[in-house]
Amino acid sequence: MRAILLGTGAPPPNPKRRGPSTLVTLGGSTHFLVDAGSGVGVQMVQAGLRPYDWPAVFITHHHSDHTIDLGHLLITRWIVGQNSARSRSTAPPARGGRWTSCSTTCTGTSRCAAGT
Repeated sequence: MRAILLGTGAPPPNPKRRGPSTLVTLGGSTHFLVDAGSGVGVQMVQAGLRPYDWPAVFITHHHSDHTIDLGHLLITRWIVGQNSARSRSTAPPARGGRWTSCSTTCTGTSRCAAGT
């Protein structure tokens, strides 16, 4: 297992640190992303992952600094032509019945499970 800290910043903008995100690699080829802080797309490209290879996303908790670039990840996959590719994201149950898992295609089709 290998973990690359893509960002360790906090909510206030800091030009020297990106938002919270960790790229985890298992067995050299299986990747997943923990959190989607600000700048995570650029950081994944710098780590060697093309948008076509961007992994499933696991959100640790529902603070904005951990989720701010989820939309950017989806839009970027659409821009590079992965219109029908499925993006997967999972998050813990949250107060108020927010989503706990979501599977979305860039054509706008989504299937989400609400938290309990």
